Amino acid sequence: MINSSILKNRNNIHVFSHKAMATIFEIVINSDDKSYAEQAAWEAIKELDLLESELSRFIPNSDISKINSLHKGDKIRIGENVFECLLEASKLFEITNGAFNISIGGIIDDYKLGNNSLDDKSLGSKSELILDQNEFSVTLNSESINLDLGGIGKGYAIDKMVEILEDWEITDVFMHGGGSSVKSIGNLEKNNGWPISLSNPQTSYILAEMALYSNSFSSSGLQKGEHIIDPRTGKPVSSKLAAWVITEKAAMSDALTTAVMIMNEDEINELSKNKEVKYLAILTEQDFLEIKKKI
Repeated sequence: MINSSILKNRNNIHVFSHKAMATIFEIVINSDDKSYAEQAAWEAIKELDLLESELSRFIPNSDISKINSLHKGDKIRIGENVFECLLEASKLFEITNGAFNISIGGIIDDYKLGNNSLDDKSLGSKSELILDQNEFSVTLNSESINLDLGGIGKGYAIDKMVEILEDWEITDVFMHGGGSSVKSIGNLEKNNGWPISLSNPQTSYILAEMALYSNSFSSSGLQKGEHIIDPRTGKPVSSKLAAWVITEKAAMSDALTTAVMIMNEDEINELSKNKEVKYLAILTEQDFLEIKKKI
């Protein structure tokens, strides 16, 4: 998370907070014009509220809820934002060998009710949805589906909010959703970037510090207990304590940091070769492993 000490006693730092997607989003803007920064921030926040209304499976009229109500062969047109997010999720499903899977909504619900085995439940894959980019439509290719964009939605929203701020010519900003999904623009004046730290989720001990310059950073950990479900087994993750990923897009880092908690060593090594992955770190009971590229 951001090292807040460097932000103290700076009159040009302006912070805006908003609750959405079951967490607190925060926009930190470095600007001499507070009024202009505030106008830009609230335009980004309006976009966040719109995206939540489209992406949440818990909102009855959202596009995702409508897809979840389809039967095999049914077709529906959806908004461009949701379509784009589904395309990104499909790509990440392939990159992670199914460790990232937005069809996990039913498994999450079952696990909360105490049913932590797959039995004959279909986990789904990208083939469950036929996406037509010409008309932004989705056709269901299975009997039913239970999409959950919780592993990518915050990151996707942050990417779109940053686009709004860039349209407003905001050039130095740090944004996060719940502290686990982060994106920056600029380098915080003459610094190398916005300062962030990686901490052991169980002890708060700082493992590494770095500067985030116009990239996205996401983290996952077991500080809340065994809450990360492996969609390939239907069981909670317990072999890793935490994972961190830096990529250009927040949607990608958001999804990958959860997937890394699930993936095996060979899969992680293969993922680390992906040119879009700029930094990857894993914490286990025994080791803290960092794979650094050009950040």
